[in-house]
Amino acid sequence: MAQELPTDQQLQAAFGAVHNHLGLMEYCMGKGFATDVDVANTRKSVVAAVAGMTVGPAMLALQGVGRRGDIVGPRSSA
Repeated sequence: MAQELPTDQQLQAAFGAVHNHLGLMEYCMGKGFATDVDVANTRKSVVAAVAGMTVGPAMLALQGVGRRGDIVGPRSSA
C-alpha cells in the first residue's frame, strides 16, 4: 500500500520542533542547567536533521519559542 508523503507544511512543523529543542537548550544554558557544549551538540543535531531543507520562518519562530522556555511539538491534523 502506498503511503502519502508529508506536505511541506507538515515537514516545517515537525522540523520546527527540532529547532524548538535547540531554543530550549539555549534557555536551559541561560538558567545554568545546560552547558555551551550541550547547546553545540544540539545545534549539530539540528543541522543534521534538517540537512538539505530550507529553514523557513516557522522553524526559526519555534526556536524563539524554545528560548522562552516553552516546549512545542508537531501537531496532528487528524
